[in-house]
Amino acid sequence: MIKFEELSRYCSEILGCDYIVGKVGEKFIYIWSMYEIDDEIDESMVVDPEAMHGALIGTADEIIWELENCVGSFRWIGDEAQAAEATEIVEELTAAVREVK
Repeated sequence: MIKFEELSRYCSEILGCDYIVGKVGEKFIYIWSMYEIDDEIDESMVVDPEAMHGALIGTADEIIWELENCVGSFRWIGDEAQAAEATEIVEELTAAVREVK
């Protein structure tokens, strides 16, 4: 199990997923899941991530890049509601990472 310190969480009904950023030691973690997540995840989420249930551990810049490119992609490929939600998620979670960076 990987324990993390949560920095920010966005529970999106529109995208059907919870998005979380946090810290694991000196690194950052980005978690996306359609399942309830508390303060730890199974290592399989990092080793073998799925479209609606996974995690990435990396630097602040790597996490921000992933947020912009994964969740942020709904700004261009989603409908109007998904685009608005994706913009809000990316802004909120990247701000939390930048604040601690």
